[in-house]
Amino acid sequence: MQTIERNDLLLADDDPDVLEALRIYLGRFGWAPRVAANKAAVYEAIYRKTPDVMLLDLQFGEANGIEILERLTRDGFAAPIIMLTGHATVATAVGAIKMGAFDFLTKPVDLERLRLVLLDAVEHGTPVVSPPPDTPRLIAGQSPAMQKVLDTINEVAPTDAKVLITGESGVGKELVARAIHERSRRRQQEFVAVNMAALPEKLAESVLFGHEKGAFTGADRTHVGWCETANGGTLFLDEIGEMELQLQAKLLRFLQEGAYHRVGSSASRTVDVRLISATNRCSRRLVKDGLLREDLFYRLQVVEIVVPPLRDRREEIRPLVEFFLARAADRHGRPRKPLTTAALAAMESYSWPGNVRELEHVAERMVILTRDDELGVSSLPDHVALGIGLVSGSGSPAPSLSDQDLRQMDQVQRRAILEALENAGGHAVTAARLLGIGQATLYRKLKRYQITLPRQRMSRFEVGAADPLQSHS
Repeated sequence: MQTIERNDLLLADDDPDVLEALRIYLGRFGWAPRVAANKAAVYEAIYRKTPDVMLLDLQFGEANGIEILERLTRDGFAAPIIMLTGHATVATAVGAIKMGAFDFLTKPVDLERLRLVLLDAVEHGTPVVSPPPDTPRLIAGQSPAMQKVLDTINEVAPTDAKVLITGESGVGKELVARAIHERSRRRQQEFVAVNMAALPEKLAESVLFGHEKGAFTGADRTHVGWCETANGGTLFLDEIGEMELQLQAKLLRFLQEGAYHRVGSSASRTVDVRLISATNRCSRRLVKDGLLREDLFYRLQVVEIVVPPLRDRREEIRPLVEFFLARAADRHGRPRKPLTTAALAAMESYSWPGNVRELEHVAERMVILTRDDELGVSSLPDHVALGIGLVSGSGSPAPSLSDQDLRQMDQVQRRAILEALENAGGHAVTAARLLGIGQATLYRKLKRYQITLPRQRMSRFEVGAADPLQSHS
């Protein structure tokens, strides 16, 4: 019977019976399983040594295996991940495979099937996943605004100063935090990111500081908190304004004294972590509204870094989209295709309310859905294609586009307007709102594409709004 040549396996499951049974069984075939019974232990084990293969339970304790899979895949984890679950569905399995899992097995595990899957994982290696975060390329763009951000990162990174990062959702606040960590003396230690908005209020303290076995109902084992996991490294608390005030008081004490207590324990623990926090809201408004303690705010905001929205740094769009397209193509095993001038012009004219995150998702969608040999305007979602400055008359500088490009843009925009009007019941005001453009812009496009509104559905306000058509045509 074939045995394993590479034998370092990480087994992430919170069921002690499953852990023991698999540890014994796998040992017979040359595997030397390391065990992780919670999420913190998973990241600690991976930090110490990247395994040859990982078995990851879909749900163990408070952890979501899919979230862990997504983070590891995003961070370029270089080992096949085999998911385990006792409650499998076809949708869950397909979703896990698309996200980067090597295979998906149900419990109770068919041991012979597991052995064959492990052999296959060793033979064929890892699935195609994204490379590690290319922080310099995603941050150090060509705009003066982002160059200022980068200069601040370089100044503050070698210190242990606390940093508060502000900016709209999707601008890349976590990337800025990672860049600070990667340029610091702590870069060899853990970077732990916690989204406070995603934590249930009753569990937030336990997630941050840990708990002892029996501390509350369901606490059947000791849990190591993220503060302890980040010891020696960096703890990033995103959406700090979502933290409830009682926990803010405990975080303040932790920052002042470097000490904390696990839930259910009176023993004081100390760790050495650097704290970076972030919010997508005005930090001073949070204080004024009573959502953020003023004394905590001044502790967090030794240095503040404001990340500008993507619409204020359009010079970044081209290098960012080229990076995202290449990464998505490699991640999904698709060929890299060129981006047409027209498509780039549309993307540079669009306002990107979702910022860099929205741009990344649009790029990935283009890679997955485009069957043509190039990525053109038809590859874009209609609402992005509709933002092209040359056609909308927004005044954005337009590159030289071919007649074919212009015809293609016209087709996409006309289709988008017709669909919006249908969804709006023929009402122009509502259609303009759905499209994210002004009424005057919509009326110019209606005239350009010879689209007639059903007048019986036009309100008196819409009829009156036809006046701008003449003044802007």
